[in-house]
Amino acid sequence: MKVKLVQITGSDRSKEFPVERGQTLVCGRFPLNPIYIPDRLMSRRHFQVTREDDGRLIIKDLGSQNGSRVNKRIIFEPTELANGDIIEAGLTQLEVVFLDESAAGKDRPTDEFDEQLRKINQNNPDDWQKLIWWCETHGRHQQEAMCRQRLKDAQQRLQKVRKRDEAPTMIHLEALTPESTDMQLEEKAELPEPEEEAQGPADDTERGAQPEETTFEEFKTRMNEFGLEVCHLCEREGQVNVHPEFCWGSGIHLASVPMPDDLSIRHKMAALPVTERPTFSSLVRLAMVAPIIGARHVFHLPEQVRQHILTVPFLEESFARFARQYLQQRSVPCTEECIGELLHLLSFKGVKDYARLSAMIKKVSSLTAADFAKLSARDRQVIEQSDILSMVSPLNRK
Repeated sequence: MKVKLVQITGSDRSKEFPVERGQTLVCGRFPLNPIYIPDRLMSRRHFQVTREDDGRLIIKDLGSQNGSRVNKRIIFEPTELANGDIIEAGLTQLEVVFLDESAAGKDRPTDEFDEQLRKINQNNPDDWQKLIWWCETHGRHQQEAMCRQRLKDAQQRLQKVRKRDEAPTMIHLEALTPESTDMQLEEKAELPEPEEEAQGPADDTERGAQPEETTFEEFKTRMNEFGLEVCHLCEREGQVNVHPEFCWGSGIHLASVPMPDDLSIRHKMAALPVTERPTFSSLVRLAMVAPIIGARHVFHLPEQVRQHILTVPFLEESFARFARQYLQQRSVPCTEECIGELLHLLSFKGVKDYARLSAMIKKVSSLTAADFAKLSARDRQVIEQSDILSMVSPLNRK
């Protein structure tokens, strides 16, 4: 039995999205989503559909702003889908189609390229690169040319959304917070502090950054309390440093953190070249300890690896948990849009942007309505274009 979602509204009417067993597809208006729909009323990650091993198809809303509906009824929990069900998200409708393979012509041979094509996320340039390599090794020159064009299209879409999301939030807001002030505490921070033990109001760094008086021995003791093994290279040096493939600046011996038994991780690991697997494993383990030590250390990893945060469900869910902590500690509402903005920052930006955002949240939160009115038009635009900053601005503050 084959399953697919068919778009029945909009300019891409009749576009199909096959869903394989064991696969989870995220739908929304973010271009790297496996199901990308540029609907202005959809959230970046609006809902997901999962094909269970037993063949059932399950839909789950991802905290979208406008909600997800099945047959005109809004859903609040994972819901099983049946043939002919209509999914509504924003202005878009998709029909669930279950195909009986025997009725569709069981004698027709299955093309190996089509099987490979169904396995990839067609909005992810990395997956198109891997399919091009497959075509080269199997002599599929005609399909290779098509893949190269689709790769170019995917790269252009990604570049477009990066430029659009090159939010002033991540560049400058000189009237509110100079860069030198933003980075002052960030540069002092060498030892991560557990999220759960941090006290007091949020400062200009993430909660993972410890006060100056924290010693390495205190850090080691805290990590042992959480059952985490300290990086032996950092222990030898008496301080936390960046050691690629060992701790990546977290101070934790990442290889000692067990890999999760997660289907999305196994699929991604199998699809990656052997040389990229160790760094991807480090990203997975950093995701697992992020609620304890923070996420600033992830910026030491290459951007091409960090992009998997938005394409691998386990990583997205793990860093989303950290994002909720980050936002709650700064009294920012944990909307899907705010979480999405922070995940986008972790995937594509740098540690300076991260520190600047933290400083901006503190500054904007302290503004009164009178202060906001005195800001320049550019500064107000900066705040309004950021989901996070607009949530703590005097205009939305209750």
